[in-house]
Amino acid sequence: MAVYCLSSQFLDAPRPPAHACNRGLLSEGLGTLTCALLGSPLGVASSAANACILELSQCGSRRTVQLAAILGLVLGLSPKLTAIISSAPLVIYGAILCVTYTVATATGVTYFQHGHMDSGRNIFNIGFTMFMALVLPRWFPSCSPTPCPQGSRALMCSCCLC
Repeated sequence: MAVYCLSSQFLDAPRPPAHACNRGLLSEGLGTLTCALLGSPLGVASSAANACILELSQCGSRRTVQLAAILGLVLGLSPKLTAIISSAPLVIYGAILCVTYTVATATGVTYFQHGHMDSGRNIFNIGFTMFMALVLPRWFPSCSPTPCPQGSRALMCSCCLC
């Protein structure tokens, strides 16, 4: 739902009504069901990165999205074209994600203007989230110098009460 509101904000459109969000969630659910029936381990979901591409390109017409969907289907059916796209260096993908998630984060910060920032609860929520985002990546490597055990024996020992 947040991605729908984010997309409408990027395109200077009014917030989508509840029935439009319900249709979007229904179509995502049907897409996930179709993926499951076809044997895909992943479902379909709206993406913040795609919403940020709307902000960067300012092109959110229905025809453009339909053309991109058809292009995605064609690329998925052609192994040669898929190999060309997947041979792009990881640096390219990293740069795209950096730009798109920067836009998503900055847009999320702009929502603070609509909230009650004098509330202790809101200040705690924001501060705790930012603190944990900065501290946890540094703490995880120091808590265990060896990698976690893998395999079915480790899974059985950690999941079963035997």
